[in-house]
Amino acid sequence: MKIKDRIIVAAADLSRHGDHAILEGLAQLASGAAILLHVVHVLEPDQFVEMHGRPSIMEQQERALVDGPALLRQRVQFDATMNDVQYPIDRVRVHVRIGHAVETLLQATVDFDADCLIVGTHGRTGLSRIILGSVAEQLLRRAHCPVVIARPKNYQGLAPSKAPELA
Repeated sequence: MKIKDRIIVAAADLSRHGDHAILEGLAQLASGAAILLHVVHVLEPDQFVEMHGRPSIMEQQERALVDGPALLRQRVQFDATMNDVQYPIDRVRVHVRIGHAVETLLQATVDFDADCLIVGTHGRTGLSRIILGSVAEQLLRRAHCPVVIARPKNYQGLAPSKAPELA
């Protein structure tokens, strides 16, 4: 595999954290570091509930799988526009899947023969991370390809080192 032939999967959870993953994937695509970007949004099965007057769970899931890709493509285009990222639109594929996030994203890397998985992180620490777990952390441990954790650059409050550069 040549570096320029890389296939990337970016996890999109439709939050600002997922947007970082989308933008990192688009940046790699735009720079020529990848030839194809698969943006994957996973809907957890428990998001769908049976209630009187609502469509059945099966109908809700079918509707999400039909409507989801267009909404996800709009999100990708919005992120690119807001961040002035130019990318080859024909090299971006969007996918909506129903399942548990970790297992479904790991399966997507296999299905698309991904060379890299990009995920955002909510940056939870302490008790909230223990209780809620971390999809990004589980993916780091279990993925069979490199995993990039995408987050915005922020060096606020940090000072550059005063040590001279070593040659």
